[in-house]
Amino acid sequence: MNRLWQVFESQIGYKNGRVTVKILRKTAGPLFLNKGYTLEVVQQVLGHCSISTTERHYGKNREMDRAGVRFV
Repeated sequence: MNRLWQVFESQIGYKNGRVTVKILRKTAGPLFLNKGYTLEVVQQVLGHCSISTTERHYGKNREMDRAGVRFV
């Protein structure tokens, strides 16, 4: 997948080389959650086999968001 991303980067003229598929995935998860998508949707988009994987990576973000809302 990283190789495919590198091909895409070269086609669009982006030569930084610091963006990886892992970084894209780590960015996409919180973005989807912040837009109101459920963990189940994020699980499907990111291709996690188990919801527990999605919860492990992104569940804490949701908990912190909720705590922040309560604080304000």
